[in-house]
Amino acid sequence: YRDESWIGEPVMLIPRMKKWIAENYPGLGTSIGEWNFGAENHISGGLATAEALGRFGEQNLTSAFYWAYPPNQSPAFYAFHAFRNYDGKGSHFQDWSLKTNVPNGAPVSLFASSSEDGKKVVAVVLNLDPDSAFDANVKLDGCNAPTARRVFTYSGDATGFAWAHLEGVQSAVKMKPYSISVVEWTFEK
Repeated sequence: YRDESWIGEPVMLIPRMKKWIAENYPGLGTSIGEWNFGAENHISGGLATAEALGRFGEQNLTSAFYWAYPPNQSPAFYAFHAFRNYDGKGSHFQDWSLKTNVPNGAPVSLFASSSEDGKKVVAVVLNLDPDSAFDANVKLDGCNAPTARRVFTYSGDATGFAWAHLEGVQSAVKMKPYSISVVEWTFEK
């Protein structure tokens, strides 16, 4: 994160905390308590929540406690669902985090995961642009060809994630402005 204030440089908050712990209490986990970015009932707050959840996973935090509970069917509520129940039937982000890259300057965040057996990859893609749609073309480098794909999208309404029927298993996902998409691929082993 690059601080927009007078600091004007990257703030490596989680890496800095992890470094302090490694230097002073090796082996202790890193936890963040009582975090909340507000605007829970606006899609920008939902995107901020989803971004934080993705970054917490990327940084391998031991725990992070949300203050208090996002309002039912709010954008923040559905940000949690992107990682824990995107299809309404318990499907979730997988246990093994994967390294991701997005083009420089793209208004997008990408978080990806794999099941332990490698048969499922789940990606959460955030379009952070309030005005423009974005074609997310996720490349699955190092993977076999997927045998199936499901896509679920959310753009701020109370109905939650909607299943998007798309042709093929690797075509681009058209993301609405200010939206969250979850893409799930299945592989044969």
